Amino acid sequence: MITSRKAPSVFAEHPCGSHDNARLEPGETVTATMHRCRIVSNRRAFAFALLRRDGSVCTWGALDGGGDSTKVQAKLTGVQHIAASSHAFAALRGDGQVLAWGNPKWGGKADTLRLRTQLQGVREVVSSGAAFAALRHDATVVTWGFPRCGGASVHVQKELVGVSRVVAARYAFAALRTDGSVVTWGSMTSGGDSREVEGELVGVRDIVASEEAFAAIRSDGGVVTWGQGGGRDLSAVRHQLHGIQWMAATDSAFAAVRMDGRVITWGSPESGGDSLAVQSHLREVVHIWSTARAFAALRQDGSVVTWGAAEYGGDSGHVQAQLCDVLQAPLTGVQHIAASSHAFAALRGDGQVLAWGNPKWGGKADTLRLRTQLQGVREVVSSGAAFAALRHDATVVTWGFPRCGGASVHVQKELVGVSRVVAARYAFAALRTDGSVVTWGSMTSGGDSREVEGELVGVRDIVASEEAFAAIRSDGGVVTWGQGGGRDLSAVRHQLHGIQWMAATDSAFAAVRMDGRVITWGSPESGGDSLAVQSHLREVVHIWSTARAFAALRQDGSVVTWGAAEYGGDSGHVQAQLCDVLQVAASHAAFAALREDGTIVSWGSAGAGGDSRQVAEQLSEVRHLAASSGAFAALTAGGRVVAWGSPEAGGDCAGVPDALWPSSWPTACHAEPRQPGSRTG
Repeated sequence: MITSRKAPSVFAEHPCGSHDNARLEPGETVTATMHRCRIVSNRRAFAFALLRRDGSVCTWGALDGGGDSTKVQAKLTGVQHIAASSHAFAALRGDGQVLAWGNPKWGGKADTLRLRTQLQGVREVVSSGAAFAALRHDATVVTWGFPRCGGASVHVQKELVGVSRVVAARYAFAALRTDGSVVTWGSMTSGGDSREVEGELVGVRDIVASEEAFAAIRSDGGVVTWGQGGGRDLSAVRHQLHGIQWMAATDSAFAAVRMDGRVITWGSPESGGDSLAVQSHLREVVHIWSTARAFAALRQDGSVVTWGAAEYGGDSGHVQAQLCDVLQAPLTGVQHIAASSHAFAALRGDGQVLAWGNPKWGGKADTLRLRTQLQGVREVVSSGAAFAALRHDATVVTWGFPRCGGASVHVQKELVGVSRVVAARYAFAALRTDGSVVTWGSMTSGGDSREVEGELVGVRDIVASEEAFAAIRSDGGVVTWGQGGGRDLSAVRHQLHGIQWMAATDSAFAAVRMDGRVITWGSPESGGDSLAVQSHLREVVHIWSTARAFAALRQDGSVVTWGAAEYGGDSGHVQAQLCDVLQVAASHAAFAALREDGTIVSWGSAGAGGDSRQVAEQLSEVRHLAASSGAFAALTAGGRVVAWGSPEAGGDCAGVPDALWPSSWPTACHAEPRQPGSRTG
């Protein structure tokens, strides 16, 4: 699948690593996602960077524009993300370090003493046209590149704390802080100076950028703009800008979607700022996209409305009859559903939460308190008996069984500046942007971390088993607390250094180090003892877990498993087939692996999807693989869905075949590994 943001052309897929026949127009922002790698460039760049599945990088194009990475090539390992300015690239590694190459003036040099010291513990890198900004796990920002285009932030450095997101215009940056304030720097002509609207930039929950202007959505649904380019002037539409959910931008125009499904546009008419011709159709809109000079809006009935420059996609008249029954975007209707043991909670695209099921277990969210507080929610997490909602303002709302995490009143004042919430069986842990941790819920599930409070500093990630938590600190160390398996680190503490990520079963943990080695501890029956396979646990790039077993994917595409055999810990009978693996998915008690040739290998409990022999003939040319608690579903290149495992968990889709054929499924799906350390079930 190839996607292009603000690019007028559509490009054909080409083999990973081969670019001789790539039809790429100069000066376009392109990201191509293949089965194994990703190609990155900038819409004004003259070079490409290829990020391979194993985390290595190769480059080509203008030598002084980032096409030559030989100076840093030896260090380009374990790369997770690449950002591009017009003449340089910056690569973020799994260990939180950043490497840069290309023209030094445009950010191609990051090995100065200052940057080597500061570019540690980075979680995201954002690029403008001539500079880079790195957001660190401690919520501070480091910048480099062309000074007047965002590369120098010294005059606002003291304000760049508690940052949750960084957005880039052409030559400027805007940082959104967890308190809802905004910090800007860079070229004044691109929005680098927001002092004129400083008093209005309060309670901001999102920011969108055109080429030379920014637009911020406030928590009250209002919009604030600044900069010099198209879209800066709101005077003609200000009275209509209320209840805004989200926005999109072209090069010089903005489009805002209101809670009532209406769309408001402003800015350059040639770039989509004038939607008068289609305004009568812009109702019940659920999502919106943009190219450089045109917009496309998806309505609830599955139809699509376009406007803006015709040559940029603004005129869809010749295919309008076909633009029906279009799949909804992830940000429409219900985005996500979380489940406790006796209730569900659904997060809608407008940030509201609905709940149903047993009220004691969180199935009731329509009390006066919750109706008021469950607004602007960005994520819902569930324990076994309660829910926690993380809001856009970085605060947390909880409900459900009080002693199992449903009541957080005793720590509510501390639940600010939260970046992530993780759940054990009956407890929650919140990671704050300052690297501290707040816990609540059952003490037997890790709801009380006071015993290790002094060690929980500089935390960058948290993983949970059933009754314990494990935190990775920015120095690569690990801290655990709770009562269950995995709490005791004494046997492996000396090996726990340089940790990149972790995974957990019900009562054990597995940690992947920077050198690709894996360290395990906890209940031996649940994967806490990996001695039998330790010699094979090298060059590990990803790790997955069922309830009582682990599966590790190595750089060479092989898979190593350990833990309870009936939960997928023994893959001996399929080991010969576990080669050239791209992705592994895990149900509660089984694993399934997607190979390069598009075939599937499964093992573990047959009742949870560990035996796919009955559908083996259908499992060819698979492009995507997903798991529920007890079943798997594979999407083939032809758009067909094949499911197996427990019928109660979605393993039988025979009753709804018409809904699962190409007319209803995107054909441009691709295999992409689950987030390291995630656990299904």
